[in-house]
Amino acid sequence: MANKYTRKGRQQAPVAEDEFVSFWTRAYEALLPHASRIGIGLLAAVVVMIGFWVGASLRDRGREDATELFGRAVKTYEADLLPAEQPKDQKDQPKDQKDVAKDEESSDDVKRFKTADERAQAVIAMLDEIRAKHRFARAAKEAELFKAGVLYDQGKFAEAEAAYRKFLDEAPADHAMRAIAREGVGLALESENKLDAALDEYKQMEPKTGDFFRDRVLLDEARVLTKKGDKAGAEKTLKDILAKSPTTSLREEIQSRLTELGGT
Repeated sequence: MANKYTRKGRQQAPVAEDEFVSFWTRAYEALLPHASRIGIGLLAAVVVMIGFWVGASLRDRGREDATELFGRAVKTYEADLLPAEQPKDQKDQPKDQKDVAKDEESSDDVKRFKTADERAQAVIAMLDEIRAKHRFARAAKEAELFKAGVLYDQGKFAEAEAAYRKFLDEAPADHAMRAIAREGVGLALESENKLDAALDEYKQMEPKTGDFFRDRVLLDEARVLTKKGDKAGAEKTLKDILAKSPTTSLREEIQSRLTELGGT
């Protein structure tokens, strides 16, 4: 599987490390090589993603609240968890240690949590608040997409799929994040072992013209074919990527998978 973009201290989703990575990791890896083609590095990293949305939305002063809340939700999700062991009674702590513990729980308007599940639930609540209070704001659509990623990371694949589809239903046809959301649908189906449905989703994503996202989608297809036991089909798909996109940033991963399959 592709290299991970791992948040420091982040709890991993309850899935096999070699099979699935977070939605946002894939968004980062998929869009970064194509940044120049789409004009800006959308989701080149979470910070870049938020900077884009914040910058665009701040030009519309009437939607600052939604943008601010969205930025806070992402900061919260990226924040480190609190230390695993906390004193039961802080009364016995020296004053300076009490202050440190208090600062650890909340800093820069970002509350920190003891568990990944608590943090995820808090973030989802913030994202739902954006959609409830600011449904016409630009950030409301992106909030649904980010929520899908949070659900995916939690291993709630059916809910994640529904959120990805909801984003796709609401987003305009030319929205830059549609490809990411569609892959999210495929990943959720794949995670539920609905391999035929996942493969069909990936095949529908293949671009009719141009190469944008083609290597990523074909790599997804090859992975599913391998799981289905079609090693010959997977090997052919991987070799097709190298033939059609010899400079792909995924070349190292493709070569590794070919080696595992016994190809060259």
